[in-house]
Amino acid sequence: MTKEEARKRMREVRRNFVGRQRALAEEKAKEFMLDYIREVNPSYVFPFVSHGTEIDTVGLIKDIFINFPDIVIAVPKVEGEQMQFYRLESVEDLKPGTMGILEPMGGEPLVIKEGILLMPGLAFDRQGNRAGYGAGYYDRYLEGIMDTKVQPVTENENTIRGVLKIGYAFSFQLIESLQCESHDVPLDAVLTEGGICWF
Repeated sequence: MTKEEARKRMREVRRNFVGRQRALAEEKAKEFMLDYIREVNPSYVFPFVSHGTEIDTVGLIKDIFINFPDIVIAVPKVEGEQMQFYRLESVEDLKPGTMGILEPMGGEPLVIKEGILLMPGLAFDRQGNRAGYGAGYYDRYLEGIMDTKVQPVTENENTIRGVLKIGYAFSFQLIESLQCESHDVPLDAVLTEGGICWF
């Protein structure tokens, strides 16, 4: 499936995914994500701030603050053609920014070197490819952190070295195959209400 075909299809499906079924899926995905954070004990988590019909991350961010007070949370902010991540102290610090998406106000950008980077998108395939929204912000950002791949850890370590790139979405957004492009950076995994799918 081409990216444009996937975008068109998933926009419609996601728009129609509402009510109790959606709420249950969001809660289950959040539980899986919190369990995984508890397992690997990262120092940093870099979630996107959900907008429109995306799977909710605001509730996830709140629960990370509550359950893991030592973890640094930083969220994206669009600045011209580029995107930076800024440390977040509270969801109350988020204000509408580019395209109405909630963004952090003030502070200094963090350089991502390690931790969990949650990736938004309309569709993901089982090879780690992603169809975003077409603006290219994450693609350009990932080009700058290509030297921060996840490194193996010893048996005595229960943490992450490098940047673990995880798509965070509903299970119906995970499809068999997407046409990828030369500049695409594959993800390490996708996490949905069905659990985590590694590539």
